[in-house]
Amino acid sequence: MPERRFQGPWRVDAPEPPGTEDYPGLVVCEGHRRGSIRTKERGLELWCWAYDAIVNGFDSAEADYDTGTTADEFARLVANLLNQRGEFGRLVCVLADVERWEVDMEEDHDQFVAWWQDRGQRARVRAALLECVAALDEEETEDE
Repeated sequence: MPERRFQGPWRVDAPEPPGTEDYPGLVVCEGHRRGSIRTKERGLELWCWAYDAIVNGFDSAEADYDTGTTADEFARLVANLLNQRGEFGRLVCVLADVERWEVDMEEDHDQFVAWWQDRGQRARVRAALLECVAALDEEETEDE
């Protein structure tokens, strides 16, 4: 049997620290705080302060959390995520919805189930990912 590459959504052999930088100034660190997206400069997880920044303004979040980023950088990240189109926009929505499902399970039913541990939620994400791959494959075919 081949060696496992993943444990849940985390890479088993991921570089640590600081993790992978797939977006300027942000890193994803495997296993730390459930593999959260963090600011590279401070290592603070975005989920700690993002809601506060959106609801109460970035200055409020910066004062309370020392975010390690700027309002402009955060706004650009959110705008870039929301600017995804077609199947990639659907994938962003599905990912947000399975996260919402996970939070609702914990808050409303007092049980923590990570969305990737639920067969139905995994199937939703897998289907959205496969549609993205299909869209990319068709684009690749047109390039030939």
